[in-house]
Amino acid sequence: MAEAFPEKILLVDDVRLFLELEKTFLRRVVCEILTASSGEEALEVLRLERPALIVLDDQMPGIGGLETCRRIKSDPDLRSTIVLMVSSPGLEPACWDAGADGFVAKPIVQQGFIERIRSFLPALQLRRNERAFVRLEVEAWIGDSVIRTSSRDLSTTGIFIKTDHPAFPGQSVKLRFNLPGAAAPIEARGEVRNRILPEGETRLSPGFGVLFRDLGEEERRSIEEYIRRLEGGGEDEEDASDR
Repeated sequence: MAEAFPEKILLVDDVRLFLELEKTFLRRVVCEILTASSGEEALEVLRLERPALIVLDDQMPGIGGLETCRRIKSDPDLRSTIVLMVSSPGLEPACWDAGADGFVAKPIVQQGFIERIRSFLPALQLRRNERAFVRLEVEAWIGDSVIRTSSRDLSTTGIFIKTDHPAFPGQSVKLRFNLPGAAAPIEARGEVRNRILPEGETRLSPGFGVLFRDLGEEERRSIEEYIRRLEGGGEDEEDASDR
């Protein structure tokens, strides 16, 4: 059976703070996050990545959010993309006139933001565990090989590591990685749960996900605290455009 990949959602805003806020909100759902900082860049990403939904700020330099929406809806190859406009309440009529499928008023709040997106993409699953998209240096022992690579994401239940090295579901893995600020490296054993091959049309980084099997309570708390620090903006995450 083919592996099911998460829906792609494109976030577009020229203010990095707002992009990071929306990315933080979307940690609650299983999706692949793409970002763009202008209308022009958004149109390029749309044609290349074909996300299911775009969250589009109305106020941006260049062609602006409203004109970007009009161009999307007038393009036969892009018009099926769901456009969710983010704007002040007074500009809501202009967003509908531009062809938007949905509207979110500023300032956005997490619950309403997620509910609006899931109204268009009802198959989006809520995450059971908090996950951080973060690049950490990782050593992995699998079979007779030692892999030195980096992570794509981390939770208290597992980690996804980027690598072209072959791995198969059920294989045992030993891991070691350092969390910024932690006194000692995290060491854990686990098993491969899924794999993304280097070829194909998904444009996701190749690698495999590992489910922790013997993570100690102290290590689990360290990971949990680290993810909470990320939630508070204390660390820079990996650029989501790579996911």
